[in-house]
Amino acid sequence: TKAYIYSYSRTAKLSAWSTFTFPITIDDAAVLNNDLYLRSGDDVYKVDPDVYADDGVAPLCEVELGYQSAGLPGVLKQFIGFDIVATGSPEIAFKWDSNDHSRITDYFAISGDTRPGDMLPMELCSTSIAPALRHQANELFELNAMQLYYEKLGPV
Repeated sequence: TKAYIYSYSRTAKLSAWSTFTFPITIDDAAVLNNDLYLRSGDDVYKVDPDVYADDGVAPLCEVELGYQSAGLPGVLKQFIGFDIVATGSPEIAFKWDSNDHSRITDYFAISGDTRPGDMLPMELCSTSIAPALRHQANELFELNAMQLYYEKLGPV
């Protein structure tokens, strides 16, 4: 019921593994004319990149980035805001304790490209933070870029 997807961006020189959990038991899979078909019992499903919900229910997509130290590990920073380039209407939160991943801010809604206007405020003091996004809507969701703004406070 789980698919592992490898993505690679030549321009950003990033690669990542994603997982997708299907809500069905997959008995067989086949590709026909570059379309993926899945069989579960007597039902056949077509995986379509232009459809964002299954039977009207959008899947929950979660993206958790690694802890970002802004090139200064071990240095306390006051993170003051961020800009994001995204498609869709995700929510974002920030983890700030790499020893306790349950320490996370509340999620709040963001949308689109925030660069033309003011930065989005976010205030945390930590040596590093890990952005966490989630999206569950019947629409395309892409995360293209993120910029963190901070002031260096000094060694911990």
